[in-house]
Amino acid sequence: MHINGQADYTKQLQKMLQNTALEHMSTFFSNLYQSKDPAASLHNIPQLIILKICSRVSEANAWSYFHGSLPHVNLVQDPIKSIALNSILTESAIEHPRDRIILATRFDTRFRPQYTLCSRGGIDLRDAWMQKPKGAIELSAYMSIALAGFPNMFLMGSGPGIPYMNGSILPGMEAQAKYIIACLAKMQQQDIKTMEPRPDWTKSDRCSSWYKGATIDREPFALYGGSTLQYKELLSSPWWEDWKFIPLYKNQFAFLGNGESSVEATGGDKAYYFTLENCANSLTTGGFQAE
Repeated sequence: MHINGQADYTKQLQKMLQNTALEHMSTFFSNLYQSKDPAASLHNIPQLIILKICSRVSEANAWSYFHGSLPHVNLVQDPIKSIALNSILTESAIEHPRDRIILATRFDTRFRPQYTLCSRGGIDLRDAWMQKPKGAIELSAYMSIALAGFPNMFLMGSGPGIPYMNGSILPGMEAQAKYIIACLAKMQQQDIKTMEPRPDWTKSDRCSSWYKGATIDREPFALYGGSTLQYKELLSSPWWEDWKFIPLYKNQFAFLGNGESSVEATGGDKAYYFTLENCANSLTTGGFQAE
């Protein structure tokens, strides 16, 4: 697809837009500060560690301007202990005078469906993805593609862990589509009845994070913890060891049939792997030296 026949211009425009979107993730981890108070900014730069996404990223220019450039604006990271009539007391025993309180610290990061969708064990996905007490059953998503306990169900562009805010969403969805196609091809070619990710695939450090629904012990489930490009690399080759397979037949090698390949079974060209390019290469002994 191009604009008015200008393929080169369209390519440059698309690459510029994609690069701009993908640069969004790098601003989270660079050492460049848009604030006059670098010390305050340091508190808000999350570590690039996938297992420890414990900070919500807020890198917008307006936000940086307000918290670091205005003399009457201070960044306070201490938890609130109590709220009085005209002040807020934090855990560090500091009382902060207040005029108004605006509650804008959280939003609903759950991906609960609006319909009933039950697992093999009868777990409703709406219940599994809602905030529950410690110890309750909870399901996250494997690479934002599939769920343990929900065999043969694949997600694309909608599951927990999708890189929505990490860059352009389309490359991530394209990587998901290729990954899902690889899964379906494996099921079709190897007579697999069901496949689902293993439940022990995820691990995270203990920390209160919006990535984990403002809890400590849950797995990260809101967004993918790395860049869109890393997400593409991660999905470029399926990790089959992370999956549990149930074969269609008792003999898991039944798909091999009588030992013939698909070409032999259909009477096709048995020497299909010889091409004109192969034949164009000269067979010489030049440069060969016997030991």
